[in-house]
Amino acid sequence: MNAVARLAAAASLALAASGARAVSIDADTWIAFDFYDDIESAAWVDLDLAPLSFEFVLTGPAVLRVVDGGLAGDRFEVKANGVVLGTTSAPADAGDTSHDFDFVAAFADGRWSRGSWELGAGSYSITGRAVQFGVDLVAGSGGLMFSPMPVPEPGSWALLATGGLMMAGALRRARR
Repeated sequence: MNAVARLAAAASLALAASGARAVSIDADTWIAFDFYDDIESAAWVDLDLAPLSFEFVLTGPAVLRVVDGGLAGDRFEVKANGVVLGTTSAPADAGDTSHDFDFVAAFADGRWSRGSWELGAGSYSITGRAVQFGVDLVAGSGGLMFSPMPVPEPGSWALLATGGLMMAGALRRARR
């Protein structure tokens, strides 16, 4: 990327971030966000209706999870550092059932829109917006969380390799 393109990208990110509120989040903790159809393209906002971003630094790989909260029917576009990661799954009709702010239950329930993305080590600013609204709704809530992925220890790799060698030896003897 040349210098002019980098400068333009930095300027657009600075403009997008003006007036926004950044929230630092901890691993394995669900954090809620709101959205409204008539506020800045249904961007995620805080309780004061300010655009919201979630900030964290990863020292290793992690999984980012996003889920609809409250009544089912909302769907989100999720961005990391201004780049679209993807869109949460299509929601199903759950009637007037609500998980309120029980994001664990909502994520486990296939009727609620949800998504997971693997992230590598680095600094992240996660933003999003609603791209679909529940029936007769113009506002809603959702939640996101990141969880570090376990990294196998060298001893685990050695044990796996030893087991593979033993299986290969057993197969070789069985063929004779």
